[in-house]
Amino acid sequence: MRIRVAAILGLLLAGVSSGYADTIFNFTGAFTADDNVQLFHYQVLNTGVVDVFTTSFANGGFAPILSVFDASGNLQFFNVGSQTNDCINNGTDPATGSCWDARFSLNSVAGTNYLIALTEDDNVPLGPTFADGFKEQGNGNFTAQPPFNPPVPGGKFLLSGPVQRTGDWAVTIQSAEPTLTATQVPSQVPEPSTLAMLLLTGGSLLVLRRKTKTNHR
Repeated sequence: MRIRVAAILGLLLAGVSSGYADTIFNFTGAFTADDNVQLFHYQVLNTGVVDVFTTSFANGGFAPILSVFDASGNLQFFNVGSQTNDCINNGTDPATGSCWDARFSLNSVAGTNYLIALTEDDNVPLGPTFADGFKEQGNGNFTAQPPFNPPVPGGKFLLSGPVQRTGDWAVTIQSAEPTLTATQVPSQVPEPSTLAMLLLTGGSLLVLRRKTKTNHR
């Protein structure tokens, strides 16, 4: 599900007005297995900072990872929420007292179609490109197996303990740059070999979205 809203920033730091509205895309969904991968495309027409973050763990979901790839499928970096444990910016999960949501800010190059992958901790990228795949790919209940937990038949979305979580996720992509466009890739478990098609399709969707908006002005 995608909801786009314009949130006008009011008085923020030291009572200073921002003077502009952020362009915000909110996406929500649910994994059905530990090894699911959810993809998103985003693009800006002018170089500017784009913020991407989850609000999943604070609401009982799994511990997320956000990985960033450029238009050629090269890994830029990934953020593991459980390692940063950023309680200043992330909401605190009342059940664990931890702040394991993931977030990053990227000075995004104009016209570049970025690919974002949402995965569950410890399903990190295996190599320097998207085509290398992810560590736990094909292991749909890896949190219910050693070394994470003693074998838990049928288990998934578990923290060490085991502590049961849900497969629910929420991702926000936002920027002060008004030309930001973002889309969610329908498939949750993409094959790495489909990267070129995903990037081409994502770019086409973004261009189509911009043309549609222009025609309705």
